[in-house]
Amino acid sequence: MAWVAHRAALQAAVAYGQEARVVLDLHRGALLHHLGLEVPGGAGAERRVWDDLSQFYLRNLPLTAYVPAPAAHPPS
Repeated sequence: MAWVAHRAALQAAVAYGQEARVVLDLHRGALLHHLGLEVPGGAGAERRVWDDLSQFYLRNLPLTAYVPAPAAHPPS
């Protein structure tokens, strides 16, 4: 019975992970904007940004190479 429960839970976790990956892929530009980063122009540059963000969140390495995105509404 435990094996069946484990297999069911594993399938649900895999499905949830795929959904999370799709959401992040579809909205990656908006996510970068909300993080205060510029959206890169090319695929290679975008991969480097996401690799650096991964290192920042996983290993707490600084993101010193990135310029903040301009504010959507400048203060009055």
